Amino acid sequence: MDLRNRNLTFFDLETTGLNPWRGDRIVEVGAIRAKGAEVVETFATLVNPMRPIPPEVSKVHGITDGMVAHSPTQDEVLPGFLKFIGEDVLMAHNASFDIGFFSSAMNDLKLGFPDNIVIDTLTLSRKLYPEYERHSMDILRTRFSLPTDFYHRAERDARDLHTIFMNFLGKIEEHGLGTLKDLIDIHGPALTFDPREIEPDIYPPQLYDDLIQATRDQRCVLITYVSGGRGHQSQRVVDPYKIVKLSAHDYLVGYCHLKGTSRNFRLDRITAWKLTSDNFERPADTAPHAVPDPTAHLS
Repeated sequence: MDLRNRNLTFFDLETTGLNPWRGDRIVEVGAIRAKGAEVVETFATLVNPMRPIPPEVSKVHGITDGMVAHSPTQDEVLPGFLKFIGEDVLMAHNASFDIGFFSSAMNDLKLGFPDNIVIDTLTLSRKLYPEYERHSMDILRTRFSLPTDFYHRAERDARDLHTIFMNFLGKIEEHGLGTLKDLIDIHGPALTFDPREIEPDIYPPQLYDDLIQATRDQRCVLITYVSGGRGHQSQRVVDPYKIVKLSAHDYLVGYCHLKGTSRNFRLDRITAWKLTSDNFERPADTAPHAVPDPTAHLS
């Protein structure tokens, strides 16, 4: 069936943080069902996470504790969301982040995982536009002339993702393609709600984009990092040299000012970050690089 004649559901959520397996929870769910360019149905609700929303996270999506105080909890919201998506093909940007939160919530509530396949529009963007390094939602909004001066809210992001995907579809159709099979051939294997598939490496694409920018500009980055083992959290100033993939994980290789040597940092363990105005203490071409080995020098 042609993608323009198929129901596709675009969804997004807002959360208290970056990782559901470390206690973060959903605070908003937004989804739209579309057939071609037409939006035919919406699903949108705030969610009471039953825990405080950190102030630095509220600055991103604008959702406060007071706004969710009288909202339904996830055990009330999830059944309605599952009913809404039905058997649709699902679309999400950086999809492992979103389905990771949903899968964690479904596991907590002893709900069965849906059979829907999920297409990651972040992966799709990288495949369709390899000439670009950056593919976060805000970058794509700018690329396709959509507004960016607002809080990240779930329904708005889902609607914008639909608009962005229609641009993707136009590019796909230029090559005489346009079926779901064509889409999966371009994307690669679709994601599912099986938590065993999506638990590794949940981090926002903005982190990747910012680290790439810092590497290019040779600017130091202040990161909050959760070490392995006991899960100790600390702040580090790092000169980021490069991002590498080893096995299932993405690592930042950089000079750690705290340790005084090059280290490897798993991106999904970076819980907060800020680009500084300081240049590298040691130029990337003279400082010793850590070897991306998960058993060695994992700060």
